[in-house]
Amino acid sequence: MNSKLLRNLSLFLCISFTFFSCEVELHAESNTWYEARVTAVIDGDTIQVQFTGEDCPSGCQWNERVRLVGVDTPELFTDPPEYYAAEARAYTNQIYRRDVLLVFDSVSAKKDRYGRVLAYIYKSFDSPSINEQLILNGYGYYYDLFSFDPEKMNDFQNAEDYARLNRVGLWR
Repeated sequence: MNSKLLRNLSLFLCISFTFFSCEVELHAESNTWYEARVTAVIDGDTIQVQFTGEDCPSGCQWNERVRLVGVDTPELFTDPPEYYAAEARAYTNQIYRRDVLLVFDSVSAKKDRYGRVLAYIYKSFDSPSINEQLILNGYGYYYDLFSFDPEKMNDFQNAEDYARLNRVGLWR
């Protein structure tokens, strides 16, 4: 009976160690800042970057198309373009040819079904994300079709509520 208990305990500890070590690795990746330069602005919520730091994120190429997590801007490439699409692209264009910081989300996948990297983009370590700024300034909508970091989901919802209440940007 002792050997059975010992075997079960050993199995439990091995499984627990494996699970928790994978969990730590997942969250460590999501909190890592990657340096990149914006090489193109496709529309308000999609950019092209070239990683410039010493490390390219695992599963990524040095040049990647990035879809900003949690924000949806009006579509530019429809006929006719959606209301406020050009303004949203112009706002995002402020980071064109600039160095930015890219952070992966702790909940969502690293890439979407189109192969675009899903991330938050920051101008600096102490600035709010471009993702949130787009919503706060009325250039985009809070996009909750897919789950992402719950704290950021709350922040983004509050940003949209603020923009609506104050009739900012596309809420005019």
